Amino acid sequence: MGDPATSHDVHPGFTRAWVMGFMVLACLAVMAGGARAAEPAAKNSLYDVALPVENQSAAARHDGFRQGVELLIKRLTGRPQPEGSEVLKAAGASAGDMVARYFYSESGEGRLSGKRTVLHMRFKKTAIRRFLRQRGLPFWGEGRPPVLLWMVQEEEGRRHFVGDRQPTLLASRLEQAATDWGLDVTWPLFDFQDQEAVHVSDIWGLFVDPVRQASARYGHDEVLVLRVRQTDAGLWDGHARFVFRGKVLNWSLSHVAFGALTQQLMQKVAGTMASYYAVDPTKGESYGSVRLRIDGVRSAASYAAALRLVEKVTAVRKIDAFEVQGGTLLIKLSLEGTLSQLDAAMVLSPHVLRVASPAGQEGAAEKAEKAEKAESVKGAEGAEAGAEKVTLLHYRWRP
Repeated sequence: MGDPATSHDVHPGFTRAWVMGFMVLACLAVMAGGARAAEPAAKNSLYDVALPVENQSAAARHDGFRQGVELLIKRLTGRPQPEGSEVLKAAGASAGDMVARYFYSESGEGRLSGKRTVLHMRFKKTAIRRFLRQRGLPFWGEGRPPVLLWMVQEEEGRRHFVGDRQPTLLASRLEQAATDWGLDVTWPLFDFQDQEAVHVSDIWGLFVDPVRQASARYGHDEVLVLRVRQTDAGLWDGHARFVFRGKVLNWSLSHVAFGALTQQLMQKVAGTMASYYAVDPTKGESYGSVRLRIDGVRSAASYAAALRLVEKVTAVRKIDAFEVQGGTLLIKLSLEGTLSQLDAAMVLSPHVLRVASPAGQEGAAEKAEKAEKAESVKGAEGAEAGAEKVTLLHYRWRP
Protein backbone atom coordinates (compact mmCIF):
# COMPACT_ATOMS: atom_id res chain seq x y z
CA MET A 1 0.00 0.00 0.00
CA GLY A 2 1.48 3.32 -1.05
CA ASP A 3 1.62 6.25 1.30
CA PRO A 4 -1.36 8.30 0.23
CA ALA A 5 -0.74 11.96 -0.43
CA THR A 6 -3.20 14.42 0.98
CA SER A 7 -4.77 17.45 -0.65
CA HIS A 8 -6.36 20.56 0.77
CA ASP A 9 -7.42 22.24 -2.46
CA VAL A 10 -9.89 25.12 -2.10
CA HIS A 11 -12.20 26.05 -4.97
CA PRO A 12 -11.98 29.75 -5.90
CA GLY A 13 -15.70 30.08 -5.21
CA PHE A 14 -15.27 29.50 -1.50
CA THR A 15 -15.31 33.17 -0.62
CA ARG A 16 -16.14 34.67 2.74
CA ALA A 17 -19.78 34.85 1.70
CA TRP A 18 -19.71 31.15 0.84
CA VAL A 19 -18.20 30.24 4.19
CA MET A 20 -20.70 32.34 6.13
CA GLY A 21 -23.56 30.89 4.10
CA PHE A 22 -22.30 27.39 4.66
CA MET A 23 -22.29 27.99 8.40
CA VAL A 24 -25.93 28.98 8.11
CA LEU A 25 -26.67 25.79 6.21
CA ALA A 26 -24.82 23.75 8.81
CA CYS A 27 -27.03 25.22 11.51
CA LEU A 28 -30.10 24.41 9.43
CA ALA A 29 -28.86 20.86 9.02
CA VAL A 30 -28.55 20.46 12.78
CA MET A 31 -32.06 21.84 13.26
CA ALA A 32 -33.30 19.43 10.60
CA GLY A 33 -31.88 16.52 12.56
CA GLY A 34 -28.82 15.99 10.40
CA ALA A 35 -30.68 15.43 7.14
CA ARG A 36 -28.72 13.57 4.50
CA ALA A 37 -27.77 15.10 1.18
CA ALA A 38 -30.43 14.79 -1.50
CA GLU A 39 -28.03 13.27 -4.02
CA PRO A 40 -25.75 10.29 -3.36
CA ALA A 41 -22.07 10.68 -3.99
CA ALA A 42 -20.83 9.64 -7.41
CA LYS A 43 -19.55 6.08 -7.58
CA ASN A 44 -16.39 7.12 -9.42
CA SER A 45 -14.91 10.58 -9.67
CA LEU A 46 -13.93 12.01 -13.03
CA TYR A 47 -10.52 12.63 -11.48
CA ASP A 48 -9.96 8.96 -10.55
CA VAL A 49 -7.63 6.92 -12.75
CA ALA A 50 -6.60 3.26 -12.37
CA LEU A 51 -3.75 1.83 -14.47
CA PRO A 52 -1.71 -1.40 -14.37
CA VAL A 53 1.96 -0.95 -13.40
CA GLU A 54 4.93 -3.29 -13.32
CA ASN A 55 5.38 -3.15 -9.55
CA GLN A 56 5.18 -0.83 -6.54
CA SER A 57 8.61 0.74 -7.02
CA ALA A 58 9.06 4.52 -7.09
CA ALA A 59 10.02 4.43 -10.77
CA ALA A 60 6.93 2.45 -11.76
CA ARG A 61 4.77 4.71 -9.60
CA HIS A 62 6.05 7.91 -11.21
CA ASP A 63 5.56 6.38 -14.66
CA GLY A 64 1.99 5.55 -13.60
CA PHE A 65 1.47 9.15 -12.47
CA ARG A 66 2.65 10.35 -15.89
CA GLN A 67 0.34 7.98 -17.77
CA GLY A 68 -2.50 8.86 -15.44
CA VAL A 69 -2.26 12.61 -15.99
CA GLU A 70 -2.03 12.06 -19.77
CA LEU A 71 -5.23 10.00 -19.68
CA LEU A 72 -6.91 12.63 -17.51
CA ILE A 73 -5.99 15.43 -19.92
CA LYS A 74 -7.69 13.67 -22.83
CA ARG A 75 -10.65 12.84 -20.58
CA LEU A 76 -11.14 16.49 -19.63
CA THR A 77 -10.44 18.01 -23.05
CA GLY A 78 -12.13 15.37 -25.20
CA ARG A 79 -9.13 15.05 -27.48
CA PRO A 80 -5.71 13.36 -27.31
CA GLN A 81 -2.52 15.38 -27.27
CA PRO A 82 0.17 14.61 -29.90
CA GLU A 83 2.89 12.25 -28.72
CA GLY A 84 5.78 14.23 -27.30
CA SER A 85 3.85 17.50 -27.22
CA GLU A 86 4.90 20.30 -24.88
CA VAL A 87 1.62 19.83 -22.98
CA LEU A 88 2.39 16.17 -22.24
CA LYS A 89 5.99 16.94 -21.34
CA ALA A 90 4.90 19.60 -18.85
CA ALA A 91 2.16 17.37 -17.46
CA GLY A 92 4.54 14.46 -17.00
CA ALA A 93 7.08 16.62 -15.22
CA SER A 94 4.53 17.84 -12.66
CA ALA A 95 2.30 14.75 -12.49
CA GLY A 96 3.36 13.83 -8.95
CA ASP A 97 2.33 17.25 -7.67
CA MET A 98 -1.15 16.84 -9.14
CA VAL A 99 -1.89 13.51 -7.43
CA ALA A 100 -4.00 13.91 -4.28
CA ARG A 101 -3.71 10.29 -3.14
CA TYR A 102 -2.99 6.82 -4.46
CA PHE A 103 -3.08 3.15 -3.49
CA TYR A 104 -2.44 -0.27 -5.05
CA SER A 105 -4.55 -3.32 -5.66
CA GLU A 106 -4.09 -6.66 -7.37
CA SER A 107 -6.53 -7.89 -9.97
CA GLY A 108 -6.75 -9.70 -13.26
CA GLU A 109 -4.05 -11.90 -14.70
CA GLY A 110 -0.45 -10.93 -15.28
CA ARG A 111 2.02 -12.47 -17.69
CA LEU A 112 4.13 -14.16 -15.02
CA SER A 113 2.59 -14.08 -11.55
CA GLY A 114 -1.02 -14.60 -12.57
CA LYS A 115 -1.88 -11.22 -11.01
CA ARG A 116 -1.29 -7.65 -12.05
CA THR A 117 -0.61 -4.63 -9.89
CA VAL A 118 -3.02 -1.74 -10.39
CA LEU A 119 -2.19 1.81 -9.32
CA HIS A 120 -5.27 3.82 -8.31
CA MET A 121 -4.85 7.60 -8.40
CA ARG A 122 -7.08 10.54 -7.54
CA PHE A 123 -5.89 13.80 -9.05
CA LYS A 124 -6.39 17.28 -7.61
CA LYS A 125 -9.24 18.94 -9.43
CA THR A 126 -8.00 22.50 -8.94
CA ALA A 127 -4.42 21.64 -9.92
CA ILE A 128 -5.50 19.90 -13.12
CA ARG A 129 -7.84 22.72 -14.11
CA ARG A 130 -5.17 25.31 -13.37
CA PHE A 131 -2.75 23.41 -15.61
CA LEU A 132 -5.28 23.35 -18.48
CA ARG A 133 -6.19 27.03 -18.03
CA GLN A 134 -2.56 28.11 -18.14
CA ARG A 135 -2.17 26.38 -21.50
CA GLY A 136 -5.44 27.64 -22.93
CA LEU A 137 -6.93 24.16 -23.32
CA PRO A 138 -10.76 23.86 -23.37
CA PHE A 139 -12.01 21.40 -20.76
CA TRP A 140 -15.25 19.99 -19.38
CA GLY A 141 -15.96 18.56 -15.98
CA GLU A 142 -18.60 16.70 -14.01
CA GLY A 143 -22.29 16.55 -14.80
CA ARG A 144 -21.81 14.76 -18.11
CA PRO A 145 -24.99 13.54 -19.79
CA PRO A 146 -25.28 9.75 -20.15
CA VAL A 147 -25.12 8.15 -23.58
CA LEU A 148 -27.61 5.36 -24.33
CA LEU A 149 -25.91 2.72 -26.49
CA TRP A 150 -27.87 0.41 -28.81
CA MET A 151 -25.53 -2.12 -30.41
CA VAL A 152 -25.81 -5.13 -32.69
CA GLN A 153 -22.93 -7.48 -33.47
CA GLU A 154 -22.71 -9.89 -36.39
CA GLU A 155 -21.06 -13.24 -35.63
CA GLU A 156 -20.93 -16.19 -38.02
CA GLY A 157 -23.66 -14.68 -40.13
CA ARG A 158 -26.02 -14.07 -37.21
CA ARG A 159 -26.84 -10.71 -35.72
CA HIS A 160 -27.73 -10.09 -32.08
CA PHE A 161 -28.09 -7.31 -29.53
CA VAL A 162 -25.18 -6.56 -27.21
CA GLY A 163 -25.58 -5.02 -23.76
CA ASP A 164 -25.03 -5.50 -20.06
CA ARG A 165 -27.53 -8.38 -20.07
CA GLN A 166 -25.68 -10.01 -22.95
CA PRO A 167 -22.11 -9.62 -21.65
CA THR A 168 -19.36 -9.91 -24.26
CA LEU A 169 -15.71 -8.94 -24.44
CA LEU A 170 -16.68 -6.20 -26.89
CA ALA A 171 -19.21 -4.68 -24.49
CA SER A 172 -16.65 -4.79 -21.67
CA ARG A 173 -14.01 -3.07 -23.80
CA LEU A 174 -16.47 -0.41 -24.91
CA GLU A 175 -17.31 0.33 -21.28
CA GLN A 176 -13.61 0.58 -20.41
CA ALA A 177 -12.99 2.92 -23.35
CA ALA A 178 -15.94 5.02 -22.21
CA THR A 179 -14.42 5.24 -18.72
CA ASP A 180 -11.07 6.29 -20.20
CA TRP A 181 -12.81 9.17 -21.98
CA GLY A 182 -14.99 10.08 -19.00
CA LEU A 183 -18.24 8.99 -20.64
CA ASP A 184 -21.27 7.56 -18.87
CA VAL A 185 -22.48 4.83 -21.25
CA THR A 186 -25.70 3.00 -20.37
CA TRP A 187 -27.51 0.13 -22.06
CA PRO A 188 -31.19 -0.43 -22.83
CA LEU A 189 -33.02 -2.96 -20.70
CA PHE A 190 -33.88 -5.09 -23.74
CA ASP A 191 -37.11 -6.01 -21.99
CA PHE A 192 -40.40 -6.76 -23.75
CA GLN A 193 -41.08 -3.06 -24.36
CA ASP A 194 -37.68 -2.55 -26.00
CA GLN A 195 -38.01 -5.69 -28.12
CA GLU A 196 -41.40 -4.55 -29.35
CA ALA A 197 -40.10 -1.09 -30.25
CA VAL A 198 -36.69 -1.89 -31.75
CA HIS A 199 -35.57 -4.87 -33.81
CA VAL A 200 -32.09 -6.07 -34.65
CA SER A 201 -32.66 -4.96 -38.24
CA ASP A 202 -33.33 -1.40 -37.03
CA ILE A 203 -29.92 -1.21 -35.36
CA TRP A 204 -28.12 -2.94 -38.21
CA GLY A 205 -29.72 -0.54 -40.66
CA LEU A 206 -28.86 2.42 -38.36
CA PHE A 207 -32.48 3.59 -38.47
CA VAL A 208 -32.58 6.44 -35.98
CA ASP A 209 -36.32 7.16 -35.72
CA PRO A 210 -37.48 3.92 -34.01
CA VAL A 211 -34.45 4.06 -31.73
CA ARG A 212 -35.22 7.63 -30.74
CA GLN A 213 -38.79 6.69 -29.87
CA ALA A 214 -37.68 3.67 -27.85
CA SER A 215 -35.04 5.76 -26.05
CA ALA A 216 -37.59 8.31 -24.81
CA ARG A 217 -38.47 6.08 -21.84
CA TYR A 218 -34.90 6.38 -20.55
CA GLY A 219 -34.89 10.18 -20.66
CA HIS A 220 -31.63 10.29 -22.63
CA ASP A 221 -31.07 12.90 -25.34
CA GLU A 222 -27.71 11.43 -26.39
CA VAL A 223 -28.14 8.10 -28.20
CA LEU A 224 -25.48 6.01 -29.96
CA VAL A 225 -26.56 3.41 -32.54
CA LEU A 226 -23.77 0.97 -33.43
CA ARG A 227 -23.27 -2.10 -35.59
CA VAL A 228 -20.03 -4.10 -35.62
CA ARG A 229 -18.61 -7.18 -37.29
CA GLN A 230 -15.26 -8.94 -37.38
CA THR A 231 -13.69 -9.44 -40.79
CA ASP A 232 -12.11 -12.64 -42.08
CA ALA A 233 -8.71 -11.05 -41.46
CA GLY A 234 -9.51 -10.71 -37.77
CA LEU A 235 -9.98 -6.94 -37.93
CA TRP A 236 -13.17 -5.03 -37.18
CA ASP A 237 -15.67 -2.86 -39.02
CA GLY A 238 -17.97 -0.50 -37.18
CA HIS A 239 -20.67 1.91 -38.32
CA ALA A 240 -22.38 4.31 -35.95
CA ARG A 241 -24.89 7.11 -35.74
CA PHE A 242 -24.77 9.48 -32.80
CA VAL A 243 -27.79 11.58 -31.87
CA PHE A 244 -26.52 14.67 -30.05
CA ARG A 245 -28.56 17.78 -29.32
CA GLY A 246 -30.96 17.09 -32.17
CA LYS A 247 -28.28 16.36 -34.77
CA VAL A 248 -27.33 12.96 -36.22
CA LEU A 249 -23.64 12.29 -36.86
CA ASN A 250 -22.40 9.37 -38.97
CA TRP A 251 -19.12 7.53 -38.37
CA SER A 252 -17.45 4.52 -39.98
CA LEU A 253 -14.42 2.55 -38.88
CA SER A 254 -13.09 -0.07 -41.29
CA HIS A 255 -10.48 -2.80 -40.83
CA VAL A 256 -9.22 -1.65 -37.45
CA ALA A 257 -7.87 -3.62 -34.50
CA PHE A 258 -10.19 -4.54 -31.65
CA GLY A 259 -8.77 -1.99 -29.20
CA ALA A 260 -8.71 0.74 -31.84
CA LEU A 261 -12.40 0.17 -32.60
CA THR A 262 -13.51 0.83 -29.02
CA GLN A 263 -11.09 3.69 -28.32
CA GLN A 264 -11.66 5.54 -31.60
CA LEU A 265 -15.42 5.26 -31.28
CA MET A 266 -15.47 6.66 -27.75
CA GLN A 267 -12.99 9.35 -28.78
CA LYS A 268 -15.46 10.51 -31.45
CA VAL A 269 -18.30 10.60 -28.92
CA ALA A 270 -16.20 12.44 -26.34
CA GLY A 271 -14.87 14.92 -28.89
CA THR A 272 -18.37 15.73 -30.11
CA MET A 273 -19.72 16.31 -26.63
CA ALA A 274 -16.66 18.27 -25.53
CA SER A 275 -17.05 20.61 -28.51
CA TYR A 276 -20.29 21.77 -26.88
CA TYR A 277 -19.76 21.37 -23.13
CA ALA A 278 -16.05 22.26 -22.78
CA VAL A 279 -15.23 25.81 -21.70
CA ASP A 280 -12.44 27.66 -23.47
CA PRO A 281 -10.46 29.82 -21.01
CA THR A 282 -9.19 31.94 -23.91
CA LYS A 283 -12.69 32.82 -25.13
CA GLY A 284 -14.62 33.63 -21.98
CA GLU A 285 -17.81 35.65 -22.54
CA SER A 286 -18.77 38.53 -20.27
CA TYR A 287 -22.36 38.84 -19.09
CA GLY A 288 -21.78 41.14 -16.16
CA SER A 289 -23.14 39.63 -12.97
CA VAL A 290 -24.75 36.21 -13.47
CA ARG A 291 -27.29 35.05 -10.92
CA LEU A 292 -29.21 31.83 -10.50
CA ARG A 293 -32.58 31.67 -8.79
CA ILE A 294 -33.61 28.22 -7.61
CA ASP A 295 -37.10 27.96 -6.11
CA GLY A 296 -38.49 25.04 -4.13
CA VAL A 297 -35.36 24.49 -2.03
CA ARG A 298 -37.04 23.71 1.28
CA SER A 299 -34.51 21.79 3.36
CA ALA A 300 -30.92 22.12 4.47
CA ALA A 301 -30.04 18.99 2.48
CA SER A 302 -31.58 20.49 -0.66
CA TYR A 303 -29.68 23.76 -0.19
CA ALA A 304 -26.41 21.89 0.17
CA ALA A 305 -27.14 19.66 -2.86
CA ALA A 306 -28.05 22.66 -5.02
CA LEU A 307 -24.86 24.49 -4.09
CA ARG A 308 -22.75 21.40 -4.79
CA LEU A 309 -24.42 21.06 -8.18
CA VAL A 310 -23.62 24.64 -9.18
CA GLU A 311 -20.06 24.40 -7.89
CA LYS A 312 -19.41 21.38 -10.13
CA VAL A 313 -20.59 23.04 -13.34
CA THR A 314 -17.58 23.51 -15.62
CA ALA A 315 -18.80 26.86 -16.92
CA VAL A 316 -18.76 28.34 -13.40
CA ARG A 317 -15.46 30.03 -12.60
CA LYS A 318 -16.40 30.87 -9.02
CA ILE A 319 -19.37 31.41 -6.74
CA ASP A 320 -19.21 34.98 -5.45
CA ALA A 321 -22.09 34.89 -2.95
CA PHE A 322 -25.43 33.30 -2.23
CA GLU A 323 -28.51 34.12 -0.21
CA VAL A 324 -31.39 32.09 1.16
CA GLN A 325 -34.87 33.66 1.05
CA GLY A 326 -37.39 31.17 2.39
CA GLY A 327 -37.56 28.37 -0.16
CA THR A 328 -35.53 30.30 -2.74
CA LEU A 329 -31.77 30.10 -3.21
CA LEU A 330 -30.12 33.07 -4.97
CA ILE A 331 -26.57 32.51 -6.20
CA LYS A 332 -24.29 35.13 -7.68
CA LEU A 333 -21.45 33.72 -9.76
CA SER A 334 -18.76 34.43 -12.35
CA LEU A 335 -18.71 32.44 -15.57
CA GLU A 336 -15.80 30.86 -17.37
CA GLY A 337 -18.01 29.44 -20.10
CA THR A 338 -21.22 30.62 -21.75
CA LEU A 339 -24.77 31.03 -20.50
CA SER A 340 -25.97 28.17 -22.68
CA GLN A 341 -23.31 25.85 -21.23
CA LEU A 342 -24.35 26.80 -17.72
CA ASP A 343 -28.03 26.26 -18.49
CA ALA A 344 -27.41 22.93 -20.25
CA ALA A 345 -25.37 21.64 -17.31
CA MET A 346 -28.00 22.69 -14.76
CA VAL A 347 -30.89 20.87 -16.42
CA LEU A 348 -28.87 17.66 -16.66
CA SER A 349 -29.72 17.13 -12.99
CA PRO A 350 -33.03 15.32 -12.39
CA HIS A 351 -33.60 17.73 -9.50
CA VAL A 352 -33.59 20.87 -11.67
CA LEU A 353 -36.48 22.14 -13.77
CA ARG A 354 -35.93 25.15 -16.00
CA VAL A 355 -38.33 28.03 -15.37
CA ALA A 356 -36.53 30.56 -17.56
CA SER A 357 -33.42 30.19 -19.70
CA PRO A 358 -31.30 32.55 -21.79
CA ALA A 359 -33.40 33.50 -24.82
CA GLY A 360 -30.45 33.98 -27.14
CA GLN A 361 -27.18 35.77 -26.51
CA GLU A 362 -28.25 39.22 -27.68
CA GLY A 363 -30.37 41.07 -25.17
CA ALA A 364 -30.51 38.19 -22.69
CA ALA A 365 -29.02 40.27 -19.88
CA GLU A 366 -31.43 43.16 -20.39
CA LYS A 367 -34.47 40.87 -20.47
CA ALA A 368 -33.31 39.08 -17.37
CA GLU A 369 -32.76 42.38 -15.59
CA LYS A 370 -36.33 43.48 -16.32
CA ALA A 371 -37.68 40.16 -15.06
CA GLU A 372 -35.62 40.47 -11.92
CA LYS A 373 -36.83 44.01 -11.22
CA ALA A 374 -40.43 42.86 -11.68
CA GLU A 375 -39.90 40.37 -8.86
CA SER A 376 -39.01 43.29 -6.52
CA VAL A 377 -35.98 41.70 -4.93
CA LYS A 378 -35.25 43.71 -1.79
CA GLY A 379 -32.10 44.43 0.15
CA ALA A 380 -28.53 44.70 -0.99
CA GLU A 381 -29.01 42.38 -3.96
CA GLY A 382 -31.91 44.48 -5.18
CA ALA A 383 -29.76 47.59 -5.07
CA GLU A 384 -26.99 45.75 -6.87
CA ALA A 385 -29.38 44.67 -9.61
CA GLY A 386 -30.30 48.26 -10.32
CA ALA A 387 -26.66 49.34 -10.45
CA GLU A 388 -25.28 46.77 -12.89
CA LYS A 389 -26.32 44.55 -15.73
CA VAL A 390 -27.60 41.29 -14.27
CA THR A 391 -28.34 38.05 -16.07
CA LEU A 392 -30.83 35.87 -14.23
CA LEU A 393 -31.42 32.16 -14.87
CA HIS A 394 -34.48 30.79 -13.10
CA TYR A 395 -34.99 27.15 -12.01
CA ARG A 396 -37.11 25.08 -9.67
CA TRP A 397 -35.75 22.31 -7.43
CA ARG A 398 -37.45 18.93 -7.59
CA PRO A 399 -36.84 16.61 -4.59
